[in-house]
Amino acid sequence: MNTVSIGVKFLVSIVVVCAVLWFGGSVVRMAIGYDLFLPGTLNLKSFLTPSEVNYSIRVFSLAGFYTAVCYAITWVSSAVLMIILRKKLKANGWLFMAFILFFIASPIEIYQIFFDIKLIQFTQNLDFRSLLENKQFYEVFMQKFTPKLSGMGFVSMLANGIALLYCVWQPLKNKEDQ
Repeated sequence: MNTVSIGVKFLVSIVVVCAVLWFGGSVVRMAIGYDLFLPGTLNLKSFLTPSEVNYSIRVFSLAGFYTAVCYAITWVSSAVLMIILRKKLKANGWLFMAFILFFIASPIEIYQIFFDIKLIQFTQNLDFRSLLENKQFYEVFMQKFTPKLSGMGFVSMLANGIALLYCVWQPLKNKEDQ
């Protein structure tokens, strides 16, 4: 993989920047979202005022836009990159495994983005100071934190984290390619 064009290097740069922003943004969003609840439950912390909860939910929802855009750019760029580098995948097993893990986790991420889009629409159409008062919004927000979706999100983060580690460590590399 030492002989790649400037175009491929530019595409790799796009993937790296967007993947870091998407992955890091997802971690920050999880921290913001779960900070609203009592540990181990889906009950809001009683000491938080409604305005604090509404603002946190608004930030959580708006950050979803940026992570969704970065994910979409990462996904498209990775697909193009995989097509361009398809002949080098056999000699670079780490790259093949990173692509496989990333694309296997894609349905989960896309499903979560579906909820993020709904939340973004609500936050754009409602006064954020009254988000909790809107029953439809609250139901969509709480669906993001159901055990099923949270578990799938964890599996997706794990798969994508391992894919990133494959890119760093580059195991399964053909010795003749070095």
